[in-house]
Amino acid sequence: MHANLILNLHHQKGSEDASTIQKNLVEHNNRFRTSPGIGQELTVTFKDSNGALVAGLNGQLDWGWLFVKMLWVQEDFQSQKLGSRLLHAAEEEAVLRGCTKAWLDTFNPLAKPFYEKRGYEVFGQLPDFPPGKTRYFFRKNLTP
Repeated sequence: MHANLILNLHHQKGSEDASTIQKNLVEHNNRFRTSPGIGQELTVTFKDSNGALVAGLNGQLDWGWLFVKMLWVQEDFQSQKLGSRLLHAAEEEAVLRGCTKAWLDTFNPLAKPFYEKRGYEVFGQLPDFPPGKTRYFFRKNLTP
């Protein structure tokens, strides 16, 4: 047992301690890795002719899965199927990099039917997160 340990609370984002915790946990988990790729990032975007970002997807490829972290389309462009095209491009790239499945989560009630229409199925729900909403967790097989 270690004596004289001091409990600390941090409120600032991006603290050195938070980075160290993440680094140490990733190193620990990598010992159990059975598939290639260690947190490969994936970003897919649409930009206008001036180079301004109008839609984008941020994802991560790991453990044979694509995790869609964020999918955003500027309101003026939401009727142009850019979200579908971003998601499809990310899924295709993920398969090329060895992924067979995808997952994501959202608490946007408009996003639920969007993802279901594109073959994602709900595998979990977290009611009242954020308050008054339900957070949905989706998955999809990327290969037959």
